[in-house]
Order: sequence, then structure tokens, then C-alpha cells
Amino acid sequence: MNFLDDKAQISVELILIFASVIIVVVIAINIYKTYLLDMDTEIRENELSSLISSLDEINNHIKN
Repeated sequence: MNFLDDKAQISVELILIFASVIIVVVIAINIYKTYLLDMDTEIRENELSSLISSLDEINNHIKN
């Protein structure tokens, strides 16, 4: 009977380890998603406006 108790305990420990890994992965994905959304906002605000400005300057230079 003791063997069955050990087997059940090992199964529960493995389930807890897998659940812990899944929780850590979900938290990491959420943090990474927030990071990417912040980066997207920065690119749209800064880089895109800089690119449009540069293209306008090139366009004006070609016209003249």
C-alpha cells in the first residue's frame, strides 16, 4: 500500500511542477506582450514621424 501512496505523491508533484512552469510561461508572455505594445507605440510616435519627415524633405528636394 505504501508503494501506491508514493506513486500518487510523485504524480501530484509532477502535476504541480508542470502547473508552475505553465504559470511562469503565461506571466512571461504577458510581460513580453506589454513590452512589445510599448515598443509599438514608441515606433509609431517617434520613428514613423521621423521617417515621414525625411521622405517629405526628399520629396521637396526632388521637386526643386
